[in-house]
Amino acid sequence: METEFCKIEYIKDLDAVLCSWKKYCSNDDYRNPLKYGLELVNEKNATTWITDTTNGFESTQEDSQWLATEFSPQAIVVLAKP
Repeated sequence: METEFCKIEYIKDLDAVLCSWKKYCSNDDYRNPLKYGLELVNEKNATTWITDTTNGFESTQEDSQWLATEFSPQAIVVLAKP
């Protein structure tokens, strides 16, 4: 998945999902790529999540709250599965 804000891809050699942020975004532009990344983790049984913030990154308070209360707990469960 690639949008103007983010690229999410599976890197086979690393068995990882790579999330590369391109520029600032919020709400669904921020959340949808992360949700897609979790789908890739499930689909590929990836063991690692990598986020590249080389091009800068900043999130709104609402998106940070969503990350802490919804995304992170889901990511922990998905990545910790046997």
